[in-house]
Amino acid sequence: MVELSRLLGDGSRYARDSVAMSDDEDAVSGHDLIARVAGLAQEFSALPPVIGLLGANGIDWAAATLAAVAVASILQLVVLVAPN
Repeated sequence: MVELSRLLGDGSRYARDSVAMSDDEDAVSGHDLIARVAGLAQEFSALPPVIGLLGANGIDWAAATLAAVAVASILQLVVLVAPN
């Protein structure tokens, strides 16, 4: 969440065609990130007012967190998995 907050604080990263966020598998422009968050927020608005998110760190999780914050109270779960 600290990394996400840092990214949000840097408005230049959200220029329409600039890479706003990346992970090990993908990168999204500011325009694409905004569109993804808006779509998820619309879907989440039909859910109960408390949403729990569980997922791997990455663009999808960050977009879901931003969308959830926009429409609901979120319950963040931290899961630590020991390596085999």
